[in-house]
Amino acid sequence: MLGNDVVDLTLAKHQTRWNTASFQEKVLHPVETEKFKNKVLSFTAFWKIWSIKESVYKAHQREKNHLPKFNPFHFLVEEISEKRSRVCVEGLQYEVLSYVSSNLIYSFTKGENVYSFQNFEIEAKNSLFIPDLKRSDINLKLSKNQNGIPFLNQQNKSVPISLTHHGKYFAYLY
Repeated sequence: MLGNDVVDLTLAKHQTRWNTASFQEKVLHPVETEKFKNKVLSFTAFWKIWSIKESVYKAHQREKNHLPKFNPFHFLVEEISEKRSRVCVEGLQYEVLSYVSSNLIYSFTKGENVYSFQNFEIEAKNSLFIPDLKRSDINLKLSKNQNGIPFLNQQNKSVPISLTHHGKYFAYLY
């Protein structure tokens, strides 16, 4: 199960639709809508839910080999603790870990033999995204299957990978 998502909170502050009822109805599961009906869903809480759902969407799409179709209101998030959540979709459950800071939210599905590199600032000097680095220098090729699910390929080996970026942050899970 591979799925991850990062939200650059500085950039998200400029995306003002998050706090409209119509947008939240598209994102929140009916149970979540009812839960937050009489409460104001905070900026950070909304984007954390979004990040959790996006990470599970990627894992679920890979698990089922679905065509890309993100319907966040089908994903029900149950918070277990500040960092752990359980998400139910189509009768399956996924466990998600989330880290929230003042700058970003990073969520990823928990699984065996899963490795993560996160909170990569694209503009940082230690980033893989320095201008003079060529993909051929790394000797890895990124490909996607017929449903858009990404894999890293090196020689005859194919490794599942989940990629995410938003604003100045990038992370991957393999």
